[in-house]
Amino acid sequence: MSRSARLTLVGQPHLVLAKANSGSKLFYDEEDFEAYIGLLLELVRSQMIELFGFCLHFNELRLLLSPSQFPLSRIMQRIHGSHTLRVNHRQKRRGPLFQGRFESKILGDDQLIDAVRNIHLWPVRKGLVRRAENYPWSTHSAYLDLESPWANALMCSNILQGFSESQVVARRAFARYVESAALEPEEVLEGLDSTGFKKTVKGPKRLSLTALAKRVSLLLNINMLLLHSASRRQDLVVARRLFATAAVMNTARTVTEVAGFLKRDKAQVSRLVSQGMDLVHKDEPFKLLFNSI
Repeated sequence: MSRSARLTLVGQPHLVLAKANSGSKLFYDEEDFEAYIGLLLELVRSQMIELFGFCLHFNELRLLLSPSQFPLSRIMQRIHGSHTLRVNHRQKRRGPLFQGRFESKILGDDQLIDAVRNIHLWPVRKGLVRRAENYPWSTHSAYLDLESPWANALMCSNILQGFSESQVVARRAFARYVESAALEPEEVLEGLDSTGFKKTVKGPKRLSLTALAKRVSLLLNINMLLLHSASRRQDLVVARRLFATAAVMNTARTVTEVAGFLKRDKAQVSRLVSQGMDLVHKDEPFKLLFNSI
């Protein structure tokens, strides 16, 4: 049975969850934790990822990162392949270390702060520690202390600048922000499948791509057939961007499906979706169009 396609947007933050295979651990001791973090920091130094946060546990992990050059699947294959080889050698074991494919969820810029808070609160909600800063294998302490060995590798400023221009005030405010949700239930990747989309539930049949194209064409007053054309007319570019973004984000269509419908390659469609997601958060007219579909 073939695997479902995974949507990856280079330059967009992704929340990643991975678990250990049955009967094994991802990390057996402190050396394993440090080695895995070393792999992440190596990718940051080589500018292959931007790292916003992580939290590692013996049989599960969570990452918040943005792939800079290659698809997320390729990045994770490199990290987890290297980690598996190392752990298997040390533990004299064979076979997969991780349970199936990792789960992932694409995040908008406005979701980053909550995502960081959730992964930092994970050990608190699991009852491992009472305060997030006391857990040693999380980036929470790096957000609170500039002297942390991981601070320079993290995109902390992107998160903290939303609290205050003063670093000291921002760090204190961020700490209070995280603590305020310690008793709330976790909803990080709840209900998601391996593609990062919500699992299918019984209900109305999802909108077809043809029906979605009709809605977009009516909304922008264009001929639907022109969506498939090679024209770079501005209104058609906007229409394709709107269609691709809505198809992927609202109807859980894969990039491959959308590319086939628009008669374009997957890289072009990925760019359309990435641009569309950015506009949804930054451009009010485009956001209104998106919400109207």
